[in-house]
Amino acid sequence: MNKQQFEKYQNIKRYIERLLAQHLRTVWEVKTKCQQKKFEDEIVKKVMQEFLDAGFLDDRKYAKLWLENQIKYRPCGRILCYKKMLARGLGNSLIKEILEKEYSQEKEEAAARELADKKIKFYRALKGKKMRQKIVSFLKSRGFGDGVVIKVLEKLNLSLAWE
Repeated sequence: MNKQQFEKYQNIKRYIERLLAQHLRTVWEVKTKCQQKKFEDEIVKKVMQEFLDAGFLDDRKYAKLWLENQIKYRPCGRILCYKKMLARGLGNSLIKEILEKEYSQEKEEAAARELADKKIKFYRALKGKKMRQKIVSFLKSRGFGDGVVIKVLEKLNLSLAWE
């Protein structure tokens, strides 16, 4: 490696270190950022491999932590989580695996129920069908599937039977 290549290598390495110091990123995100900076692909690959080998770039770890954060701070259904993870460059099989392991049907239903409970308080002035429509629309917009929405509505049946 000549002096010019070594300087490019060091610049790319520092850039990736800064990116990862801000927060965890996927391999795809780092690669995309490097492409935007128009860094040489060959050198980027070498540097990224070092970060992969050292465990600083790990899509599986990223996906798990991202999902935990999402569930805790901005709950959404599996459908929306899947779309958001896909948009971050995570692979289809990895996303399905992480969702299967980390976001059970029970956890998803509990998250939907908690969000629905909050919305019931917000829409307390509305009557039966109108409230039900608002809650269904809200839960669907947050990525909860029909099955989860129906189960949540069934559990809230007494609360929603004011018609």
